[in-house]
Amino acid sequence: MSSSPPIRWVSRQELAWNENAAFEAALDLLEKEPLASLSPEQRLAHLAFHAARSLERDRDAFFASTRAPLLRETLAAFDKLGATSHSSCLRAFLSGDLASSRAPLAPLTPHLRRYIDAFEPSFVRELRPNCTA
Repeated sequence: MSSSPPIRWVSRQELAWNENAAFEAALDLLEKEPLASLSPEQRLAHLAFHAARSLERDRDAFFASTRAPLLRETLAAFDKLGATSHSSCLRAFLSGDLASSRAPLAPLTPHLRRYIDAFEPSFVRELRPNCTA
């Protein structure tokens, strides 16, 4: 028996008041839901989101603690998002080019936002008004 992947709901009012409501709800999902419970679209964003944060904080710890298969999957996620500086960093590390893996990283947010916008129904849905409210 498989359960459906997690989703976040936003009201029409939230969407009207806050142009970032859907993106913020998607980030909440990426922040809080376990990787194993996610759909393929969500998993890709989750890997990129968490890897980018880890790379910004402590690259050495990220590289030391992340298994090679997950690094390769994360590299594919960065490639799909078009996050070239992140892709280059991981590709350099995986090839043993440690100096190049230290290159500065561009912000991930614009790439992640485009991806989430393109796959928004996989992350966020509009909460329909309650008839009794």
